[in-house]
Amino acid sequence: MTSYTLKLIIKNILFQRRTIAGYIVTNSIYRKTDATVISGPFKGMKYVENSTGSVYFPKILGIYEKELYTNIERFLNIEFDEIMDIGAAEGYFAVGFAMRYPKSEIIAFEPGFYGCYLLDKLAAMNGVSDRVKIKAQLCMPEDLKQMLNQDKKTFLFMDVEGAELDLLDIVKIPALKSCSVMVEIHDMIIPKLGETIKERFQNTHNIIEIWQEQRTIKDLTIKTFWKSLFKKQYVNLMSEGRSTVMRWLVMEPK
Repeated sequence: MTSYTLKLIIKNILFQRRTIAGYIVTNSIYRKTDATVISGPFKGMKYVENSTGSVYFPKILGIYEKELYTNIERFLNIEFDEIMDIGAAEGYFAVGFAMRYPKSEIIAFEPGFYGCYLLDKLAAMNGVSDRVKIKAQLCMPEDLKQMLNQDKKTFLFMDVEGAELDLLDIVKIPALKSCSVMVEIHDMIIPKLGETIKERFQNTHNIIEIWQEQRTIKDLTIKTFWKSLFKKQYVNLMSEGRSTVMRWLVMEPK
């Protein structure tokens, strides 16, 4: 266990309000992972001390949004010139993509100050700061239109809380026709949002719809004595805390 992990455990004990069982399961994850992603497509990524806008422990366990992993691995066969992570938070995907796509430029849009701080730190920890360009702002449709180039092979990864309605408009932003897209759909914010986007892209892209799966104790990626004793607590920590069942669209140009 590194000194960095020990500091995280001490902070967890001093500053987090948890039950005894909560302390045991969280600290067991810290010890077993050593604050490094231990599974999934970004296995080996050293991780920062916190997350922003989403949960923390599923990321170092390597199961965060694991429903996408099969398609992420499949996309690795494509040589993208650039990858845009819009809504990057602390950079789980942006930095992960930088590690797995060593020849691609990574552009990460993140409007939050704390998110940008953690993103910059995460990129530095993993030696990819030179290829992760942080845009400390919201990505507006005019930004996307200006930045996209049909001569480049671009992968858009997007989690923007409903703003995908404005950003994924193939009429207003024609360069989207040549982009590969993974987008989280926020139907609870805008009803039938997913259907609207599918209709926009149906003539230009092959579309796969992926639904969120419930986490179970079988998803736990560490071996620990406490697994059978504190099953409920581990499952709660692996939950991504979504208010409703979410879905993603994976769209590839035809």
